[in-house]
Amino acid sequence: MSQWRGYASRQGVSITFKMSGLRSCFSDLDAELLQVAYGINEAKRHLKSVIAEKFPDIVDDIDYLLGTEKNDEIRRKFKDLLATLVPRFKHFGFREEQEWRLVIRNPPTDKLKFRPRGQLMLPYLELKSKKKKLPISAVRIGPGVNDDAVEKSVKFFLETRGYDPDLVKPSSTPYRT
Repeated sequence: MSQWRGYASRQGVSITFKMSGLRSCFSDLDAELLQVAYGINEAKRHLKSVIAEKFPDIVDDIDYLLGTEKNDEIRRKFKDLLATLVPRFKHFGFREEQEWRLVIRNPPTDKLKFRPRGQLMLPYLELKSKKKKLPISAVRIGPGVNDDAVEKSVKFFLETRGYDPDLVKPSSTPYRT
């Protein structure tokens, strides 16, 4: 229930994708689909593992990695790796999300769009799938005041775009007890 309340102000919709199909939709991007790790211990474990995999010869000598100017290429690769990994970590308090993220390296700044959220302007990219349809495997209607109306409208929306409306199911969690 905390997910619905935290991310959907009155009524939320959760979309589940087939992982392999999602990867193939955006295979032309310099991107990776990554599972989020929650908490500092998981983050440290994952960082050590990835750094050891990507930099096997220097993992024991971090001074070498961050060393002199002649090592600019190594530093650049290391910074690129960290930039890819940073979006992968979240505070342990969010662990119930079980989130995956499509992390795009070096997004083209001329394609960035912005949307307001509170006092901030958040950047985003509009992604176009190489395929006509996204690999949606389920759509869950969150608990809310107008569950039936939302479910009908989402089914209609999906059906008009060539998706099976039976993918849509209401949440079993009640809005009020």
